[in-house]
Amino acid sequence: MNLADPVVALRWTVAIAALASLVAAMELIAVAMWHRNGVFWRCCQAVMTEREGTGPLAKRMNAYREPATRIVLVVYAVAAGATLLLVLSGARYQEALLVLTAVSLAVSYWRVVGGDGATQMTLIVLTACSLGALLGGGETGGARSVLWFVGLQGILAYFVSGVAKLVSSEWRNEDVVSKIASTVCYGHDAAARVLESVPGLGRIMTLSVIGFEIAMPFALVFPVQVTVAFLAVALFFHIGCAFVMGLNDFVWAFAATFPGILFLSNTINTSLW
Repeated sequence: MNLADPVVALRWTVAIAALASLVAAMELIAVAMWHRNGVFWRCCQAVMTEREGTGPLAKRMNAYREPATRIVLVVYAVAAGATLLLVLSGARYQEALLVLTAVSLAVSYWRVVGGDGATQMTLIVLTACSLGALLGGGETGGARSVLWFVGLQGILAYFVSGVAKLVSSEWRNEDVVSKIASTVCYGHDAAARVLESVPGLGRIMTLSVIGFEIAMPFALVFPVQVTVAFLAVALFFHIGCAFVMGLNDFVWAFAATFPGILFLSNTINTSLW
């Protein structure tokens, strides 16, 4: 796997973004199956429900909303799976990618409550890769442009998140990680008990998250081996969030930016050193 090759790196970016979409689609289908009371979703971060409005037109639109959304979700999962299989098999994937991006945009539009950061990141990566495909992203020059955008977007997301935590007095002065682990929506009993049994552990983890996210831009200027270490920590962080908070799609949504970050690191280091 030569991620210094922009075409190879782009294929891996598309593959991981497609996997992120497949995970999100399967989760949304599962949620839809759990809520069959006429209102399609009533969950924290992924709500598709009746739009506000009265009158015969609004009622007619809402009557078709649930069955139409079911179809959209199935197409979403199929498009994600097809794109992933085509990329991994080495076949042409651009047409499937365009369909997946279009369906992802439709799912985003149908949501009354916006998705989380993973949803937004996946959509950004898919849109960038689709624009690259339309403009000749299969070629070296187009692939480079997409990877620069996706890689910088990933770095920016981590850095902005770290700065937002740094300016928050709660994140600077309190044990936020332990608080999150103790909540009903995003908590985990075992994790909360471990953090409670080890004094200071939650506080150390809270500060570590801030420091790691703010330091992420340095991953681009250090040797590629250091960049790999940064991304390994990021992956471990997202897996931990998936285990404790149930944020499964974050693992793959942000990992979709990793090939771009590695490509940028290799390019920058080749120029510097």
